[in-house]
Amino acid sequence: MSTRKGRTRRTSTKPKRKPAKDPIEGLKNPQIKRLAYRAGAQRIDGGVYDMVRHITLNRAHQLMEKALVFTLHAGRKTISVEDLKGALESEGLYLMAGENTAGDLQGCKAKPKKVAAKSSKKPHRFRPGTVAKRQITYNQKNSNCLIFEQKPFQEFVRHLASRVLQEWKKDEKIRFKNDFFKLFQFVIEEYLGGLLRNAVKFGEHSGKQSLRPKDVELADVVDMHSKRNI
Repeated sequence: MSTRKGRTRRTSTKPKRKPAKDPIEGLKNPQIKRLAYRAGAQRIDGGVYDMVRHITLNRAHQLMEKALVFTLHAGRKTISVEDLKGALESEGLYLMAGENTAGDLQGCKAKPKKVAAKSSKKPHRFRPGTVAKRQITYNQKNSNCLIFEQKPFQEFVRHLASRVLQEWKKDEKIRFKNDFFKLFQFVIEEYLGGLLRNAVKFGEHSGKQSLRPKDVELADVVDMHSKRNI
C-alpha cells in the first residue's frame, strides 16, 4: 500500500499475462534441423528456421482448405483421412496403398548424446563435417518416423482449421479423427523433406556447404512454378 494525503491506495499484485504464442512456434529449431539433416544438409544458417515455419504454414493452410471443402460438402463435422486423401488427389498426389498409413507412423526420438566421463585428457575432436555426416546417416535411416512433436503439431492443426473457418465466416466446430493428425503431419514432413533436398542441391550447385535461406526460397519458388505447370 502507498499513502498520499492521508489516503491509502492498493497496488495491484496480479501477475502480468504472457502474450499468446503462435502455434507455428511449436515447431522447434532442433526438429527442423533434423529434417534438414535428413535432406542431406551439413550446416544450417539461422534464418532457415523461420523460413521453413513460414513455408509450413502456407502449405498446411492450402491442404486444410481443400480437406475442409470435402468435409463440409459431405455434410460432416468431423474431418477424416479420406478428406485429406481427396485434397491430395485434387493436386495430382496419391498415397501408395498399404504404405505409410497413419497407423504405421510413429514419432521418433533424436539420437541420444553420449556423456563423456570426466578425465584430465583433452577430449577428442573430429574433423569438420564428420559429426554432421553421422547425423545425416542416422536421420536418413529413420526416415519412416515422424519428427515433429505430436501435441504441439495437433494444436497447430486445430488452430489452422479454426482460422480457415473464420476466413470463410462459418460457425461450425470441426472435430478430428486421430488418424488425420498423423497422416497430415506425414504429408507436411514429406513436403518439407523434398523442398529441403532441392534447397541442398541448389546450395551445392553454388559451391556452398551450408543450407541458406536463399536456397530454401529458390526451392519454394521452383515448387510453386512446377505446380502451376501441372
